[in-house]
Amino acid sequence: MTRTSWMRALGFVLPLALASGEPLPVGYAALRLGEVPQTFPVSSTDVNAIAWFKYGLLQLFSFGYDYAGPAFVKSRENDPKFALAYAFEALNNFWPLWSKDDLEASNAIFSSIPGNATANHHEQLYIDAIRAHFNTSLDNDAEARHSGAVTAIALVTASHPGDSTGWAMLGLWRLVLSTKQVGAAAQNSISLADSNLKSALAIDPRHPAALHYQLHLYDSLDAAVAAKGLPAATLYPQVAQDASHGQHMPVHIQLRLANYSACFAGDSLALQAADATCALYGLAGDESCDMWNLYHSLEYLQFTGYQIGRWKEAKAMNTRMSDSMASAAAKQHPQLANLKLWFMRMDARVILDMAFVMLPQTQLIGAAMNCTNPEGLAPGFWTSHTESGAALAHGLCQVFKYRPPSDKANPRRVALSAFRAQCVEVAGEHGGEDPTKLSPWYIHKVNLMHVAMLDAADFFVQAQDAVNSDAKQSLFTQA
Repeated sequence: MTRTSWMRALGFVLPLALASGEPLPVGYAALRLGEVPQTFPVSSTDVNAIAWFKYGLLQLFSFGYDYAGPAFVKSRENDPKFALAYAFEALNNFWPLWSKDDLEASNAIFSSIPGNATANHHEQLYIDAIRAHFNTSLDNDAEARHSGAVTAIALVTASHPGDSTGWAMLGLWRLVLSTKQVGAAAQNSISLADSNLKSALAIDPRHPAALHYQLHLYDSLDAAVAAKGLPAATLYPQVAQDASHGQHMPVHIQLRLANYSACFAGDSLALQAADATCALYGLAGDESCDMWNLYHSLEYLQFTGYQIGRWKEAKAMNTRMSDSMASAAAKQHPQLANLKLWFMRMDARVILDMAFVMLPQTQLIGAAMNCTNPEGLAPGFWTSHTESGAALAHGLCQVFKYRPPSDKANPRRVALSAFRAQCVEVAGEHGGEDPTKLSPWYIHKVNLMHVAMLDAADFFVQAQDAVNSDAKQSLFTQA
């Protein structure tokens, strides 16, 4: 591929001004991530600044945050006056739907924009919208802050209705806003997000961001809603072939429709894409390379592998996770705590699928399963969810493998009581009974359900082992 052809592939209009500084490596430019629409504003006249910026933008569209941020830095280093590059570098600290929103880091980037930086009117609308999102005066009111960003981004589409990226971003922000709302307000935001994303795709049917965000919009337990995402699930991985998330995100739709074979195939490609890009960057030996995408797909591959009977491949995914954990621990890797989350969930799934899918109950006593207490984690959305699920899995391991008697002094009963106590503790650590705080409330309810599931399993096993018929019936009723 010539320099001219790859610049066209990234969406450039030629001719361009002379370049200075560090060019975008040809290998990076060759990644198939989609194209930046010509309607997106870029006022810099430096070829390298534009190349790095558009590459970063395409990575950002597909949640390639580890690659997008450094690309925006390279862009502004090539053209220090290119204000839009600073703004999108700041935006890379917001991971919508992934619970990262770093106002401090983003505002520090805004503060570093030099006084002689420039932006045309179209660009300035984007910059203003991104600033609005990181408004520190609304730090304690996420709904108001997101609402302000929606209002600001709407000015982009109002002034430039042909800008498909503006419509895509407006749809995404409305979707994020809906997670901070309840009832009619949330439904209204979701409906408007749907309309905005359709507007983006009407202008550019292959817009990678619009296709991607539409999949998040339709990722629903309601099969009729999920089915609306099938067209995007088909097209997005064709558009963003080399983006790991581009191959993975359609899996969310297929999973809702129980198409487990399609899920396994999609995440196999996602894992290959993650590994290939890590190798391209010389990071194949770094356990944290693109970890938010790589291990996400690894975990899904384990799960869907179990569902379709590809147990050897599912086991291989768990082995890879265990090896990565061991390697990271030996290095005292700074991301070890995050790696533990995937490890704990995958370890729990080995127990659950072995206990309830692969082995008959009579064989569980002799099965090689580790039933030790999982590590306690600090309260949080993913941490509480992970710890509670791990405690449930290991507790069920205790129940079905060791069948603890009802005697409270029995060592097996003592061990099971410790698992139950951990489940109860986690349920009280994160979330509560306030359904207006959706994510904490949801995790709180799930964690309470884990306690009930462990109790039900315990009663069921005790009922099976009971001699007295009345006691047996009572225990079955409790289960």
